Amino acid sequence: MFLMTTTKATAGDLDLRLKEAEEFEKKGEFHLAEQAYKEVLKHTKNPGLWGALSWTQLHQGLFKEALSSAKKMRAQLQKENSLPLLASATALMGFIHHQAGRNNLAEKYYRESLKEYPRAEVYILLGTLLKHQGNIVEAKINFLRALEIDPSFVEAHYHLALWYYEHQDLHRTESHLEKALQQNPNHISSLSLFSLIQWKNGNKGMSKSKVLLENIIRNSAGNPISYLILAFTLLLMNKKFLADQYFRKGLERFPQEPRLLLAYAWFLSEILDNPLDAETYYLKTIETSPEWGVGYFYYGRHLLNQGRTREGEAKIARAKSLGFTRSISPAQG
Repeated sequence: MFLMTTTKATAGDLDLRLKEAEEFEKKGEFHLAEQAYKEVLKHTKNPGLWGALSWTQLHQGLFKEALSSAKKMRAQLQKENSLPLLASATALMGFIHHQAGRNNLAEKYYRESLKEYPRAEVYILLGTLLKHQGNIVEAKINFLRALEIDPSFVEAHYHLALWYYEHQDLHRTESHLEKALQQNPNHISSLSLFSLIQWKNGNKGMSKSKVLLENIIRNSAGNPISYLILAFTLLLMNKKFLADQYFRKGLERFPQEPRLLLAYAWFLSEILDNPLDAETYYLKTIETSPEWGVGYFYYGRHLLNQGRTREGEAKIARAKSLGFTRSISPAQG
């Protein structure tokens, strides 16, 4: 599997431990995955495992440790004749610096990675960094370079669409969003931006968004956000009972999705004037995501509207304690 230098006596045990590490990662138990990868690395030399270890540490916010592991991966690859893998290790170092807010170092390693071996993903990372730094022209150049490498790359189309949207070129925005959605109908960021643009185009645009979302749900079962956006699109078209149907269909498909639960709770309370059922879904939202401040805020506001002042204020205080301090719509939350 990943084992390169080990003894026959330990190979089976290490392979089993490696599988456990991968399972821990899938479950989001990154501290356990980190321990497992460290155990395997005591007995085998594989740069890919240093990279895997680095990711688990990064997920835990352990920037120093993640960077140390990525450096070991890169140092090992510098001894081998594999520029694509070396470039991946260099980009990982850049990404860790980026996540830690060290933008100058992130830019340095992204550029170095691209010199070693150009990859579309790294052009997107560099372009996004440059855009946030205000270098919008070079950001666009990097997004275009990503597209040159891979004309079907969804993230390249999305970031170009966003760039054009921010510069009020709606024709090119829609063109790139449509190409992104052709490649991946469930790309949530593209779906959200496409629908936002169509909502601003009145009934004609909302009908276009409705058709697209219905096709996505019909052909691929959709994702939670496709149901949510379709329901709100129908609501904007004054088809609240059809919107109700799609909320329910979405929750049948994704019963534990907090954004759908919260949006439906809000819909029941504010649109259908059904406070009892609304409270059921507010409670489900909190049970599903007990650390999500948005759910507490909207539940608290619902309780205040029902005259349950003490309970409502307590829920809003809980939302603030979880870092939620501003009012946004359930769809955005």
